[in-house]
Amino acid sequence: MAKDFQDIQQLSSEENDHPFHQGEGPGTRRLNPRRGNPFLKGPPPAQPLAQRLCSMVCFSLLALSFNILLLVVICVTGSQSAQLQAELRSLKEAFSNFSSSTLTEVQAISTHGGSVGDKITSLGAKLEKQQQDLK
Repeated sequence: MAKDFQDIQQLSSEENDHPFHQGEGPGTRRLNPRRGNPFLKGPPPAQPLAQRLCSMVCFSLLALSFNILLLVVICVTGSQSAQLQAELRSLKEAFSNFSSSTLTEVQAISTHGGSVGDKITSLGAKLEKQQQDLK
């Protein structure tokens, strides 16, 4: 235990031998990673090749999945457009058939209605003639 105490005292005296830098005081001195560790000189180490490749592969997979999703959306939109065009053609044909049949019916009613109007006029004339004969 006495030896441990001597080691601590020796470390303490070594700390006191170094001059303090700006902003440092007793007990505030920290290890500067650039000055204290000879392996940390220069720019920070680049990412390992495996990490860079992994990030590139992940980015490529993300871009590929986005492109596939976009392709699916385009295909679905095209399919729906084709279905809507087919429905529009069938509705146009149905409306055309409805219009022509309705026009035919209206013409038949108007011709039939014209003959009915003529009959009413002739019956009205006959009624007036009979009334005059009765007087």
